[in-house]
Amino acid sequence: VDEAAPFDLFPMQQLYWAGRSSLAAGGAQPAWIEWEAVVPGFDAARFEAAVDALVERHGALRTVVLPSGKQQIEPHDARDRFVLPISDSADPAAVRERMTATFGLASGRSFLIEAERGADGATRLFFLFDLLVADARSLTVLTDELWTCYDRGAGALPAPARLTMPQYAALAAARRGDP
Repeated sequence: VDEAAPFDLFPMQQLYWAGRSSLAAGGAQPAWIEWEAVVPGFDAARFEAAVDALVERHGALRTVVLPSGKQQIEPHDARDRFVLPISDSADPAAVRERMTATFGLASGRSFLIEAERGADGATRLFFLFDLLVADARSLTVLTDELWTCYDRGAGALPAPARLTMPQYAALAAARRGDP
């Protein structure tokens, strides 16, 4: 399997992609999941390194959907480091609104993470992930791995999955009898 070649969206992804169409009932509706975490004693540099490790490890975080409706995993570029935007705003609603207004694969991002420092010294992290590239189960794995990397470093992660997204897509197509 050519890991760099475009490959078909999975059935659930096709539904999410169709929902983004201007032809969808009610107009285009991207699907994402968002959550927040408050972290006392937050270390931004350690967190950025943890996100970088996940982006390198998981092709889904580098996935783009092409105008053809196929998806492709962008190569990892170690020079493209994750930088966490941190504000001193005391308005979580404004952070959420700004993030959702600029989010989506059209912006070239499958996820956004921002932070807000609280007056109490704790940091609130805001997460937004596109469900087109990561379902709820995948996000559970990503979240667990993120905090493992943050707490203990990327070396503490288990061995990566042996099956990549393009390989899985090829196996699924073969089982269906698709060319």
